[in-house]
Amino acid sequence: TLGQVNIQLCEDDISVLELLNYRADFLQWQLGTNTDPPVWSDIAGANADTFVVDIEPFQRFFYRVVVSNGLCSQDTSTIADVRMDPQPLAGVILTGDTVLCEGMGVELVLQGDLGLPQWQFSDLEGLTWTNLPAENDETLLLSSVTDSLLYRVEVTSGSCDVVYSDFILVGVH
Repeated sequence: TLGQVNIQLCEDDISVLELLNYRADFLQWQLGTNTDPPVWSDIAGANADTFVVDIEPFQRFFYRVVVSNGLCSQDTSTIADVRMDPQPLAGVILTGDTVLCEGMGVELVLQGDLGLPQWQFSDLEGLTWTNLPAENDETLLLSSVTDSLLYRVEVTSGSCDVVYSDFILVGVH
């Protein structure tokens, strides 16, 4: 059987699929399309018990192995569902004036990001960051500012490492 079933990779990761616990005279790796059900085709020259996955970000493919042993009927391995996530990009926070009078508002806009954004805030030391609940858009509207705080955005993309925008200070006079 195939050693892995669901595989989520980050851009530039390499994954080697390995067929384990089999007895066969011949094996053939196959590639399946991202349809239901997958349409299978042989991968030329892929006849070893290992196979290196090489796909681009945002792609998803299915892999399996067909084995045969002499006169016995063919058998098929479990299917490996392989997805490639793009590297996240933190983007840049754009805004107008960020030194405000108490009770004023400001709009912070994240541009140039790639992935899922999560706005965070911290006190002025910036040691501990807290997620702002349900703030997962590129725009953060602070309607009534009462304290000087730092704001940044955490950006995730599947199995890739998290990245952070530079922080911005929203100050109160």
